[in-house]
Amino acid sequence: WTYSWDWGDASSTSGTTASHTYAVSGSYNVTLTVTDPLGCTQSSFVGTFCMLPIELLYFDGVYEEEKVKLVWATATETENDFFSIERSINAKDFEVIGTVDGAGTSVIPIEYRFFDERPSQGLTYYRIKQTDFNGKFEYTEQKAVYINESIGNISVIPNPAKENMNICFTSGN
Repeated sequence: WTYSWDWGDASSTSGTTASHTYAVSGSYNVTLTVTDPLGCTQSSFVGTFCMLPIELLYFDGVYEEEKVKLVWATATETENDFFSIERSINAKDFEVIGTVDGAGTSVIPIEYRFFDERPSQGLTYYRIKQTDFNGKFEYTEQKAVYINESIGNISVIPNPAKENMNICFTSGN
């Protein structure tokens, strides 16, 4: 006997018992096809609706007014407790820099914002950890934000110089 599971999202598995995790909320038709040793088959299906903890619409970060503004939106939320905002300078070691409360359960789009008040110079990576009321969590993809503020201006007077020159520095602040 063979057992073939079609999950309705272009994926399938084989075996007497099987489990599947959906990547996108939606309605799916799950089909189980059983084939006996003589080659006879019998199929049955069931319709199911899968609601993920959150359906993320977008996540973006931009440097403005000496802060990094992180903005994300959800299309739906199910039992969403909170978001932890994490930062890293090497894309491996992340630290939590703040949290934002989730909406619990919602079927309308919600936009969230968080400001990193003390961003680092250079390339910084951000991600969001979404945590459910039951403690399960998922991470967003990482977003990189590059900050290159001028520390000041350097000028050489006179230019070109013959014997002596003055090097002047003016602060960027």
